[in-house]
Amino acid sequence: MYDLPPDRSGIRYLEMMITPIPHPDHAVGWILVQIADITERKVAEIARIKQIRVIDELINQLDKRWIESDKILQYLQKHHHIRFR
Repeated sequence: MYDLPPDRSGIRYLEMMITPIPHPDHAVGWILVQIADITERKVAEIARIKQIRVIDELINQLDKRWIESDKILQYLQKHHHIRFR
């Protein structure tokens, strides 16, 4: 009936909306329940969040390396009078 998500866990993500339908005497006569399978959207969102974390970690590593290389450059300029353009 349904395809399994990419992780093949069999977990489905559902979104539900419940709307009361009033009866003419203003009492609730019916309840409309709408259920949507949002598994594909949720799996894509989880994958996007994981990718953002990977990119964020790479940027943090680059920042740390840049700071270290700047410290080395400052040391070379101060103690060995080496200049870089």
